[in-house]
Amino acid sequence: MRLKKICVVFFSLLIASGSLVADEFGSDAFLGVEFGYGELQGDIGGILATPNFKGTGAGYGLRAGAQNADWRTVLSLYFFTKGKQDFKMLNIGVDYRFAHDSESSVASTFDPYVGLNMGYGNYQSTGINANGFMYGAEAGVVISVLNSLDVDFGYRYSLSTIKPFDHMGSAIVAFNYFY
Repeated sequence: MRLKKICVVFFSLLIASGSLVADEFGSDAFLGVEFGYGELQGDIGGILATPNFKGTGAGYGLRAGAQNADWRTVLSLYFFTKGKQDFKMLNIGVDYRFAHDSESSVASTFDPYVGLNMGYGNYQSTGINANGFMYGAEAGVVISVLNSLDVDFGYRYSLSTIKPFDHMGSAIVAFNYFY
């Protein structure tokens, strides 16, 4: 429950400050949705539990952020559910966009990126409710569809301090609306 409150407050602050960020730093603010397919991996251990489990399935999330020609910062709230496994993560990613026109403040139509991410997650399963930090890397490409809309195809890999699982990898498709 505490993670939900933290997520709502963080997201509200980011959305409210989006136009301030755009004005102050010359960035474009955006809101978006993301859909993905991911895999949780870990080791539950114990006599009756399955060691080295893998939970694969679909995920979804909300995102908000700001970008300029070189950098992008994205705050995302991601949900993953597979059977009795439930995972929520509040994640911030900082991406370097390396294919753009250096003479323009607007990124190119096809824009690859690499970045780092970190966040806080909650994992729940039968008899387990654990929280901890997540950190990792991400890469992908952003394709501008319209002046106010782009599509992001990426992969996010995160290690975890949450026991019993130790990492998560997700292929993500996101739609970002610039305001």
